[in-house]
Amino acid sequence: MQKLLDLDLRLSNPLHLREVLEDKRFSKSRIVLLHASYPFSKEASYLPSVYPQVYLDFGLAIPKLSVHGMISSLKELLELAPIKKVMFSTDAYAFPETFYLGAKKAREVVFSVLREACANGDLSIPEAIEAAKDIFSQNAVQFYKIDLAVRSSGSANSVSSNFVKVKSNDSENHVSFVRVFWADASGQQRCRVVPAKRFNDVVTKNGIGLTFACMGMTSFTDGPADETNLTGVGEIRLMPHLSTKWRIPWVEQEEMVLANMHLKPGEVWEYCPRETLQRVSKILKDEFNLEMNAGFENEFFLLKSTLRDGKEKWVPFDSTPYCSPSSYDAASPLFRKVIAALQSLNITVEQLHAESGKGQFEMALGHTACLHAADNLIYTREVIRAIARKHGLLATFMPKYALDEIGSGAHVHLSLWQNGKNVFMASGGSSQHGMSKVGEEFMAGVLYHLPAVLAFTAPIPNSYDRIQPNTSSGAYKCWGKENREAPLRTACPPGIQSGLVSNFEIKSFDGCANPHLGLAAILAAGIDGLRRQLCLPKPIDTNPSSLEGELQRFPKSLSVSLEALKEDDLFKDFIGEKLLVAIKGVRKAEIDYYDKHKDAYKQLIHRDTGAGAGSKGKIHLVGRNHRPRFVAGPWKHAHATCYEGSSGTFGGACGYDDVVKEGYGLDTVALSNVLFNNGQACGSCYEIKCVDNPQWCKPGQPSLFVSATNNCPPNNQLSGDNGGWCNPPREHFDIARPSFSKIAEDKAGITPVIYRRVPCQKQGGMKFTITGNPYFNQVLVWNVAGAGDVTSVEVKGHRNLKWTPLKRLWGQKWVTDQKMVGEKLTFRVRSSDGRSSTSWHIVPQNWQFGQTFQGKNFS
Repeated sequence: MQKLLDLDLRLSNPLHLREVLEDKRFSKSRIVLLHASYPFSKEASYLPSVYPQVYLDFGLAIPKLSVHGMISSLKELLELAPIKKVMFSTDAYAFPETFYLGAKKAREVVFSVLREACANGDLSIPEAIEAAKDIFSQNAVQFYKIDLAVRSSGSANSVSSNFVKVKSNDSENHVSFVRVFWADASGQQRCRVVPAKRFNDVVTKNGIGLTFACMGMTSFTDGPADETNLTGVGEIRLMPHLSTKWRIPWVEQEEMVLANMHLKPGEVWEYCPRETLQRVSKILKDEFNLEMNAGFENEFFLLKSTLRDGKEKWVPFDSTPYCSPSSYDAASPLFRKVIAALQSLNITVEQLHAESGKGQFEMALGHTACLHAADNLIYTREVIRAIARKHGLLATFMPKYALDEIGSGAHVHLSLWQNGKNVFMASGGSSQHGMSKVGEEFMAGVLYHLPAVLAFTAPIPNSYDRIQPNTSSGAYKCWGKENREAPLRTACPPGIQSGLVSNFEIKSFDGCANPHLGLAAILAAGIDGLRRQLCLPKPIDTNPSSLEGELQRFPKSLSVSLEALKEDDLFKDFIGEKLLVAIKGVRKAEIDYYDKHKDAYKQLIHRDTGAGAGSKGKIHLVGRNHRPRFVAGPWKHAHATCYEGSSGTFGGACGYDDVVKEGYGLDTVALSNVLFNNGQACGSCYEIKCVDNPQWCKPGQPSLFVSATNNCPPNNQLSGDNGGWCNPPREHFDIARPSFSKIAEDKAGITPVIYRRVPCQKQGGMKFTITGNPYFNQVLVWNVAGAGDVTSVEVKGHRNLKWTPLKRLWGQKWVTDQKMVGEKLTFRVRSSDGRSSTSWHIVPQNWQFGQTFQGKNFS
């Protein structure tokens, strides 16, 4: 009977312990609830919050549960329980691997939970680091009175740096540098670069020193503007926000992270744009239990360099019309890399197309919480700029790079969410505009304050060259339903019920704006609308320019917008008085400078992009990550013979199953051991000529281009001129008969040749064929361009599999016993010329053995 009762989970609810805990006899007894009291984690969280003698231990709940189960259980524990009373023990048993798995999973789960708490503003980075130290060491040391100093490798506080590594997309050994990004008041994106070891040992805890002047700089110079109250006196700390740390997709062995600005670690600097957006978002959440989602549409021009009258000039890379297929075709190699890079950063691209301007494109991003949307916009700009530079182009997000061209905006779509539901949209048929009451009030607040908001979202004089009538940029103070000439447009995208709207769009937001400051200003205006329960005027259902005398014209210049900001008292409390003074000072300096220097706006294509390809500031790097393309080597002497065979037998010792199907054709060769180099030469390409044999060489000494796909083994029982032609130390080519006959008669026997290594020309991407089983994964790497051979292969998953080197089994078959099943896979391949190629997330999570996947090839 007792055994049956033990199976009743209801009796394992820790709340049954309350009578014991309230008994005075046990008031001083310290009680630890083990295994997170799963599945009663919420109840377990309650007890230590009210009973001083109760502590929690979540060992064994990790890693026994699913990932979702582990995370949700820990979240429930930390809802009420003081962090100082939560501990972890691995509960290792049976074999030592359980200790490792428990410790590893626990750190990943704790990191995930604390990272989310930081992103939501519940914890600062230093507080999260302190919580990790408490959970994994200090709480247990104090509870069990362990008289042992907590040892660490490196600095005294290295627990935090060890903890930080869980988020890193790759192991520390594969990261050389970390770029720490911020955006200033003028919208310029800047970064500091630190070695990875220093980042982990020092920067994550103590930040990077930066002058106060950083938030007073303008778009035209790197010094503080006069009326910002900011100078070179004083220093802040750039504190990396680790939830934003990602591997840089376009450069190997580097990471990037966004930073908050602190006076000292844990003490926010009131000028910080990112902290400002977090703070205003918290006001919306605390007062109305609402969250604002945002999704940006990025418009930009791709420019190419030309020489005119001996001077460099940047011109559109094409001249095609709106939504031109040929324009996309021309740019598709670039965009494939851009979208793959953004996907590796977990940034969703919903669509892209050629825009109305010559060489102009638009890329729409998916909506997400406004803080993440601003972060994503900064990274998206960096991705587009960097990959354009690698293609010899310059990408500019300037509002009006040429006054006779169409402008570029960063239109933003906004919606309000509550408990995971879009509440901007009307829930019934009571709304005449298809939006909820809170949606209308929020949008009405934005419309009311929009002239002042423009000082944040259209921050330079050039912005107002874009905001003109009949250019879909919103030149009049009004709103409309699907009216793209209105500055505020309600949208009913595909999938939304007719008559309802899911979001509204602000047109007067451009690519020179700091996205954190722009969204913070919009939030402030919307909150004011909610507080005052403002109503929208009637929507405009025609082109606003046709109502010239009836509608208020938006500010035609930054000067007018700045005056509107000065007259609007709303932003002082939301943005902060000191930051507002700095922003006004920067804007005034922009007005004065561009008013005196009429053509200075033309230099903004370089200020908003960095040095363009081919510009005077370009630095050509040749190093580990910037090696030149493989080029043909010197001519050498060797010998060649021919052999019979078929498509399926020419692959042999290299592991290629069918050289024709795998793109090598019949122009293949088997190499003697000296050239074969234990399989490392597989895939390499050669140019071969028949020499010194006029009887058998073809006239004109034609060249034969072949790929190495097999090994010609030695025959030590025979002499080198009688069957042992592949014996060491001979350099010998055994060529398939159809190919051999292109340079010599197939009766020629052992023929003298000259040869040299040449670049391999391949169609399409590098191929990866995965075979084997979950415990022994084999990867065949083929169709490799450039040097053609492979000297090393690494694989990485999206969850648990960190960068793992594969071992050469034979030829170009590589193996690992690490678990690859269930992971989205990324491969990194290095060739003998030192160049490497990383194919990010090319293998989906549901891949099967026997499938082939295509990745990034060498150019």
